[in-house]
Amino acid sequence: MAIVSDFWLREAGLEVLAHPGAVESSAYHAITEPFHIAPHHHERSIQIDVIAGCKGRLFIDDQWLGFESDIGHIAYPSQTHGYSLEKRTKDAVVYHFKLMLDPEIEFVKEQVLPRASELGEKVSQIVSIAENARQSWGDPSSPRVSAAIQLLQILSAWPTSRNALGAVSTLDVDDHVEVAASMIEGALDDPPSLDELASASGISGRHLTRLFVASTGMTPARYATVRRLDRAKVLLISRRTPIADVADELGFASPATFTRWFRMNEGRTPTEFRDSPTVF
Repeated sequence: MAIVSDFWLREAGLEVLAHPGAVESSAYHAITEPFHIAPHHHERSIQIDVIAGCKGRLFIDDQWLGFESDIGHIAYPSQTHGYSLEKRTKDAVVYHFKLMLDPEIEFVKEQVLPRASELGEKVSQIVSIAENARQSWGDPSSPRVSAAIQLLQILSAWPTSRNALGAVSTLDVDDHVEVAASMIEGALDDPPSLDELASASGISGRHLTRLFVASTGMTPARYATVRRLDRAKVLLISRRTPIADVADELGFASPATFTRWFRMNEGRTPTEFRDSPTVF
């Protein structure tokens, strides 16, 4: 398929600038310990990840692929994706954006950019733009169009070569952990107990905990808390959802209970986080 080099970018740019709300969310995570996101997909959103200073594996095309370099990752609508990361350098970080575009435009329909690419010498440029986009998106005084323009700059700088990542043995990602992690992801409003996770996984709770810590660096309970907190943050910053609605969606008995839980795990209240969402 031949595409004029920048036609897709001009078309995507017009779409984003006409609808700045197409940039649904912007997030950031400093990697200080093993970090795992179970395979999942988004029906309509495009997920764009800038992964720098990490090593680990990406879930792409129904398999885990290993990497030990700076990676750019894109998941188009309905494509299953996930990752398991470890710190490789002192500045290990993931920038994460979600973008909603017309499925008929060239960029989405033809999946112009590869699912995963080594960022190589472009990593400093792309990370710098990603940081500016994150700050613009989280700043209530900044026009949303600023983050949209910067996201387009990231796509413009994105490597177009399809770098081969190494396939990882299925033994490297334990099936029991995947079952439990997926079960947690599907019930963030009422996280399952260790006994329920163990029963679904077909092993003892003690064995599951050992496997979970080996794969993710966290116990199942801690993983559930982290993912629940992640979901709360997305709701707080991407849809400006009222705090009472966030509490209800995540299964808390009251906004006050949710606020206490959020402050205990995040170190600040939901309102303080929303006013300055510096870390995801």
